[in-house]
Amino acid sequence: MIEDINENSERLILNEISLIYPDLHDIKFFKDRFNKPHIFANGKEKIWCSISHKEILKLIVLSDSVIGIDVESKIIKSELSYLFHNAEQMLMNNHESISLTLMWTLKEAAAKSIGLGLTFGINSVYIYLIDKKCVEFISTKTGFQYMGRYYIFKVKKYIISIIYNVERINYER
Repeated sequence: MIEDINENSERLILNEISLIYPDLHDIKFFKDRFNKPHIFANGKEKIWCSISHKEILKLIVLSDSVIGIDVESKIIKSELSYLFHNAEQMLMNNHESISLTLMWTLKEAAAKSIGLGLTFGINSVYIYLIDKKCVEFISTKTGFQYMGRYYIFKVKKYIISIIYNVERINYER
């Protein structure tokens, strides 16, 4: 479960926002019923935010577009592969560089980007396409498909995945 943002964290976030976006005023921070952070300024939602933490590391990303982040330090063992959709298992089989841990962080970042987080479990989204720049995924709760860019990197023992510029790509519902 995501740790609640305490007053010090909230003050730090708001301080960073005022440095990055000096033209914004009346900045307010809150979390919705799914624990997704929202930042409003000048009376409108202006800044997209995502938060992840593991052990002593806490990451906060801010963006002008939809964004999600996840960090993991533990290696996800092969015994947990049943948690992944068949499409994801095929992706991992076809791309040797995609480990269970990397797929886990991508899934969680994707779920956070569309406001679900892990409220509905790790299978609230599944990833069905990854290329060198983009990832495509489906929300199992809504059936909507999404596409976004991604960036994955490692810092010491931590794998960090960020999905950004997320857009819904099917509108038939």
